[in-house]
Amino acid sequence: MLLSHPAGFPGCCPGLTRFRNLLNRKFLKMIMWHRISHLGIISLLLINIIVDTRGQAKNYAIQIAAVENQSEAETIVADLKSKGLNGYWVMAEIAGLGTRYRIRIGQFKTNTEARTIAEKYRKRGLIADFFIATWEEPATNNIRQRRIAASSEKNSAEDVAKTAEKIKHKPELEPLVAKPADPPATQLPDDLRQVDAPSYPVRTAEPSPHIGGPPVANALPDLNFKNSNWKMSGSHALTTQNMRTIFFIDSLTGWIGGDDGSVFRTTDGGMSWRPLISGTRADINLIQFVDWNTGWMLGDMEKSGLEGGKSDSDKVLLLTNDGGKTWRQKQLSNVTSIFFIDARTGWAVGRNATILKTTDGGEQWQAVSELEKLIGLPVESTTYNYGFSDIFFLDADHGWIIGNFYGRDRNNIGGLYVTSDGGRNWKRIPLTLQTQYSSGRFTPGVLHSVHFIEQNTGTVSGEMMDGEGRFFFAIHTRDGGRTWQQYRTPSSATHFTQFIDLENGWTAAFAPREGSAEAVIYDTALMKTDNGGMSWQNDFLARGRRIRAIFFLSPSLGWAVGDRGTILKFEDKKKSKVKS
Repeated sequence: MLLSHPAGFPGCCPGLTRFRNLLNRKFLKMIMWHRISHLGIISLLLINIIVDTRGQAKNYAIQIAAVENQSEAETIVADLKSKGLNGYWVMAEIAGLGTRYRIRIGQFKTNTEARTIAEKYRKRGLIADFFIATWEEPATNNIRQRRIAASSEKNSAEDVAKTAEKIKHKPELEPLVAKPADPPATQLPDDLRQVDAPSYPVRTAEPSPHIGGPPVANALPDLNFKNSNWKMSGSHALTTQNMRTIFFIDSLTGWIGGDDGSVFRTTDGGMSWRPLISGTRADINLIQFVDWNTGWMLGDMEKSGLEGGKSDSDKVLLLTNDGGKTWRQKQLSNVTSIFFIDARTGWAVGRNATILKTTDGGEQWQAVSELEKLIGLPVESTTYNYGFSDIFFLDADHGWIIGNFYGRDRNNIGGLYVTSDGGRNWKRIPLTLQTQYSSGRFTPGVLHSVHFIEQNTGTVSGEMMDGEGRFFFAIHTRDGGRTWQQYRTPSSATHFTQFIDLENGWTAAFAPREGSAEAVIYDTALMKTDNGGMSWQNDFLARGRRIRAIFFLSPSLGWAVGDRGTILKFEDKKKSKVKS
């Protein structure tokens, strides 16, 4: 309460007035400081809450293009809005390339939601290629961006670009997943024919766990490209090690792994690769990252028998939180495939019906036994074993696993299993493969991979025997597995396959060359389909080497790796501007 003039003496006592004014000023300062202090504390708390919230809640967007000038970006955004899509652009500086304007659509709470919507847009012809990016504030919605635009008369265009660069967020992309499998080698036919196969309901087959192949011959390789969009990636003399797996988190950042613990990273889309120190001598068969820093690798460390021969392999899981600069190791018995939903939740599957779950990023694992009762036969017997070979999750709740019989007798093709509650409960999805000559309950074969783009829509690929013939097949469902559409192609090769949707898929078919001497020489045909596997086109033939893994972000951007440091990149620049 402020001091006032004494009652009845409004104009007297100047000394008292000065004293009163001095007290009032000090009293006001105390009040102001008291309020500011509390407001400052409250503001700091609010800022911390906002920062923490932003750090925990990661939203996503659909990126469809990246262009070099703002006017082109605004034209594309206007076209998107005319189609009823929430388009916008964000600006980024890319080392060695300069300024890029990234055109994106929407803001989504989960990667799965963004990918599902993007697939629907692509099917309707509203967009072409895409990948999922971490959401960044649109330039036109950012308050500071609007202030820059309002003051553009005073600032040069260069100053505006620099200011915008300072306030942009660093993007992160969430990956697609590709898991390499290495089944037993077979013969590659002289001509991997394009066969139009009938479509009918199907039962599935199950993939075998990784089986190491024989040593590769030192023959001079010959690459015959039939699709000019394929090129060598990086230095031709990067390494002489066999590369076994590849993973990209976005169009610029990726990792490859191979024999003897060899690991490399690129941040420029594969133009150059830097070696990383894995700290292990294990053969790296699988890599997955969920952002630029957090990732895992799965490797095989050979064990020797009593007589010095190869008897088995130890499975080693490697974890990194700094993009691969350093790795920690964990032993995981029997595991042949892993899949992480985010930085903490992941799954591991493998031989002897092994299925494990982690909720702390891979430090600790808990066994899941729910699936054993669904297999219907003993997990292990004197003539066969049962193992899970591939796993895929759309989100924290919805996931699929495929399994195979392996061992001396593999007359049944295995099974597909699904969960809709994060793995607490599983059910088996019936798969009936259509055959022409085989009859009876069982179909010999092996399942390779499973991939779903939404809860009801997905693809399973594998190999099957029908009479005396051997076939590579792909089966697709649009109703959650109640019915299937099957396409198959005669092939005596071993296949590594990736489908990114129901239409677009790639397979690397490799086999030992006929007539090769003691050292086995492998030839590989890499083929592409854009009709779900009804027909396949030959992209290239690699003589004298195996192509062991392929990874595509979109129908116009992908990579392949193989023996003796082979790294190949596919890029259809005319078809897509999604890059960067």
